[in-house]
Amino acid sequence: MRFALARSPLVSVLLAAGCSCGGPGSQLPPGDDDVMDCSDVDGDGYGVGGDCLGNDCDDSNPKTFDAEQCAALCGEDPHSTGCACDPASDVEVEVCFAGPDEVADTLPCHAGIRRCDPETADWTECDNQVLPEEEACDGADNDCDGEIDEGVLNECGTCAADCERNCVGSGEGCSDFDVGENGSNVEACEGDPDCLTLGGRVISLHVVWIANTAQGTVSKIDTRTQEEEARYLTSSYGLSGQASPSRTSVDYLGDVIVANRAFGVQASVTRIASEDCPDQNGNGRADTSEAPDDILDWGDDECVLWNADVGCGPDGGGWGVGCGIARAVAVQDRVGLDGVLDERVWVGLFNEQGYYELDRSDGSETGEFADCSPCTPYGAAIDRDGFLSSACLSQNICRFDTTDVDDVEVLIQPGSNYGITVDEDGIVWTGGSCTRYDPAEGEFTSIAGCSGSGIAADGNGSVWVGSCWGGGGGGTCRIDSETLEVTGIAAESYGIGVDFDGFVWGVPYYATYVDYITPNDFGDEEVERIDFGLQGPYTYSDMTGYQLRNATDPQGYYGHVFEACAKSDDVYWAALTVDVTLPVGSNISATVRTSDDLATLSAQAWIPLGSLADFGDGRGDVALALGPGPHERYLEVRFTFVSEDRESRPILRMFEAQWSCDVPID
Repeated sequence: MRFALARSPLVSVLLAAGCSCGGPGSQLPPGDDDVMDCSDVDGDGYGVGGDCLGNDCDDSNPKTFDAEQCAALCGEDPHSTGCACDPASDVEVEVCFAGPDEVADTLPCHAGIRRCDPETADWTECDNQVLPEEEACDGADNDCDGEIDEGVLNECGTCAADCERNCVGSGEGCSDFDVGENGSNVEACEGDPDCLTLGGRVISLHVVWIANTAQGTVSKIDTRTQEEEARYLTSSYGLSGQASPSRTSVDYLGDVIVANRAFGVQASVTRIASEDCPDQNGNGRADTSEAPDDILDWGDDECVLWNADVGCGPDGGGWGVGCGIARAVAVQDRVGLDGVLDERVWVGLFNEQGYYELDRSDGSETGEFADCSPCTPYGAAIDRDGFLSSACLSQNICRFDTTDVDDVEVLIQPGSNYGITVDEDGIVWTGGSCTRYDPAEGEFTSIAGCSGSGIAADGNGSVWVGSCWGGGGGGTCRIDSETLEVTGIAAESYGIGVDFDGFVWGVPYYATYVDYITPNDFGDEEVERIDFGLQGPYTYSDMTGYQLRNATDPQGYYGHVFEACAKSDDVYWAALTVDVTLPVGSNISATVRTSDDLATLSAQAWIPLGSLADFGDGRGDVALALGPGPHERYLEVRFTFVSEDRESRPILRMFEAQWSCDVPID
């Protein structure tokens, strides 16, 4: 007869005694001195060994163990274990199952087989059946009722001996939301401070990034203090200017993506953080520029997050020197099918006549390429429907769906284009020969008295054009977006940017200064010249991030850092629970990252948890996202609020992190 070690009811009771937080768990396996001497297959406590309660006449049936029970069972079922059989006639094996009929086909339970033993002329035990056991905390359905670990998990939903938790928002003992410290474009619900929702349409960023083309750097300027806070190299070519940075695009956090044209050498794209720069070398601080003349060597500035080479088309055999000129760049945040926010960058290569998509987290290729030929990308802007519009330094305009790169059209506009922007209504505006294009109607409108370079919409009924002549003879033009009336302004500009307070930044071609425009009534603008000591600026794309925010779906962020156990303890993050309301047309997604040191937390990669709409019973499985553990001491959570229809607003009332500081039970 075959014997195997199995958990008896007595052992199950002992194992269930070691958990707190509202439910039983199981304790660690016994030490060498505690091994039980009992082979008990059916788990009734009877079997073979000194620690068994007694011998078992049928170790495949937990209902019987002594000889009288087995004999009595033969009267009810003559084919039971030990009952007499006829080896001559009972030659077929029989299916058997000693457990309840209703769980016979519920895995892991299943039936076994028995046969008539020709030597003893008795029916054998039911071999290879799996019977239900008392539920244990082990990630399995021990009692075969279709549920896993029911009734034995702790309050964190794990098998650990302890359950710790901390919450933010509504609820007893929760910390208050701190929008000023941890939020961007989110606000308290009207009349309810314990309720968080998406703020107004504009995220409040206060930075303008100006590329110093001749120097190979980019300047970070505070739009409110009007002070240059830092200056960064944009490539390994250093201060030679060989990188020739020009186009910029600013994301929702204020980080900049700079396209390095790099004529004749290797084109590239660089991401630089606006704040919360990571301590990548672990010295307890972020080493970074702190002034215009404080330019760190390439590779030493920890606010420079990554640099990625770009160039050579999809059939060009990979990246290569001199085979592409990065003349367009646009960032995009796109809600994926799984509810996770995809952070992307589109880079337009002039010679390759198309756009590559990069992952904004690390600059890696996603494999997507939009063929815009014969368009030669010269500038880019993305609208709220996910279409990218590209100027081409010609009459061509390329438009494609960023979710379907095969959906490409090349339009022919009146005159030629230079800069390009998209306003809050999805209207495409181009510099060069100033035009207005309405995608819904498929119609171009030429704007008389206007011709220039860079172009930007301010969300308040005006479109601004740099290096514009005509319309009064000034260096900048202001277009009334309704009447298309053009007003000339005596402000020098080549590139144009609108900041989040509505002021206009005119960046002249290769000057050291900017002209700062305060919009008043048409023809009554105030202009102030501010000399930052710029080095050959040639920049005219979205240098403040306002174009992206004005033309795409509203978004906001809220973050929080949870601290678990002391470093000497093992940490097992379990779950993130939320209380949310997500009206149709809105969404909140969550990402997390962890570290044992707060100083290095910002250097860690974000791990998606997905859309809060997909949290079962409002619970996201952090343990699944992070892996088996042990985990790190600090957990940072970031929620991204999105209004997909520009009207509906998601609501977050509470979120709670749960963790254990003890060793989970295997």
